[in-house]
Amino acid sequence: MIELLADDSGYCTYYSADRDASATVEAFGKAYNAHDIPGLKAVLAVNAQFLNGAATPATERLADWEGRIFPETPALRFTASHRHSRYDLVTQIEAYEGGDAAGEELAAYRVEGGCIVEVHMSNEHRVDSNQ
Repeated sequence: MIELLADDSGYCTYYSADRDASATVEAFGKAYNAHDIPGLKAVLAVNAQFLNGAATPATERLADWEGRIFPETPALRFTASHRHSRYDLVTQIEAYEGGDAAGEELAAYRVEGGCIVEVHMSNEHRVDSNQ
């Protein structure tokens, strides 16, 4: 059986960017708030996982953001605070606003070679694909 792999064009290439874990997560936040899909791909590994109850591949999450979430909630943004970074791990509080997505959650990112490989969310905000 041949398994088809996701199209990895535009996704982050390990060690291609000279940035630490905190700078990678900062770039993710800027791209998310701008609803910039190419910018999000540039910091996410093609095999990245969003983990909040169920694992969601980055490719699926981005497709949902591009096709539904961002168009339906153009004001959706988050502000990060209380960021802590240690080696390849970054945690921060993310306060979401815009649409029905108001609320805070704890996010933990794992970064390898300048690419986000895992995102753990403590309490997924209401406008999301994992409801």
